[in-house]
Amino acid sequence: MTDRSRRPAGSGSAVDASELARQFEQLLRTRRLNTLQERSRSRTSSPMPSSSTPASPSPHHPHHHSQHAHGRPLPSQPPSYSSIRSFPIFPTPPQDSASLKFRNLLHVLSVTPMKYENPGLLDEALSHVPLDRLYAEAEEECQILQAEAASMGENVKPTWGYQDCVIKALLRWIHVDACEEAWDNPRLYTEGWNRRMAYCIAFSIDGATDVTRRYVRNPAKHGLDRSRAPDEVLLWVIHEIRRMRRENLSKEERRRLVKEDEREERELRGYVAQSIATELSRLNPNGVSAPAPGDEVKVPVSAAATTTGQSGVERTGQPNPDPSRRHR
Repeated sequence: MTDRSRRPAGSGSAVDASELARQFEQLLRTRRLNTLQERSRSRTSSPMPSSSTPASPSPHHPHHHSQHAHGRPLPSQPPSYSSIRSFPIFPTPPQDSASLKFRNLLHVLSVTPMKYENPGLLDEALSHVPLDRLYAEAEEECQILQAEAASMGENVKPTWGYQDCVIKALLRWIHVDACEEAWDNPRLYTEGWNRRMAYCIAFSIDGATDVTRRYVRNPAKHGLDRSRAPDEVLLWVIHEIRRMRRENLSKEERRRLVKEDEREERELRGYVAQSIATELSRLNPNGVSAPAPGDEVKVPVSAAATTTGQSGVERTGQPNPDPSRRHR
């Protein structure tokens, strides 16, 4: 494309982000248009054997084409359109046997956290969590919020209390590998061991979440085909498990869990955006590959536990201070 030959304004080493974004959007439009045109040509070229017949008009031709149109077997489901990934997916109940089998497997696995009751092991796990630092940071943040509320008036209450500040750091799934002594390092398997993964589903007593995007940051390099079931079916099964686990909870608890799910979904989407930005940052308009800043992100990931320490093995992040419910 001619747009690639344009150099961004500014110094020779600086890169205009807006120009790169515009070029990337134009490239996506061109690829989608080419894909749609190829599909259109493939569909129109499928009844080519009729073109080899003589061109003389025949009264049977309209009847022949109508038979071809009506006799064509209708597909059981629409094509996957794997090259167009920007459309949202909607939960769809499983229909085929493979999807039903995958649904049953997820339901069986979701029961495991319900049976996991070992207070001694949980206390041992808590001994490895930097609780003192978390409590100190929560106390400091609480004092800042109290001072902010006091500056706004006498009857103004702070937005967050001390317990809220502690809880804020415990609102996401955490990766723990006891065999490798790894804590909050989900990219250990893909980028560290060069393993390929298709699914990574996290379960708790409150539901389930597809956290594959946290483990597989580059699906083209480290991802496997998600062929067990369509993503729409997987989303439907996850919502089904959540409904089953939360049906006896109060409205306030369900509302809190929904907000937690939305917050984690934004975080997982951020990983996808970060991966795309990393790939774009490697592109240099001058034709020279730039150093990959994404490789430097692996270090802060393991160090992220120092800022978002957790208190559980499967799902740390229980805003309920009740010790009986913190092992999720």
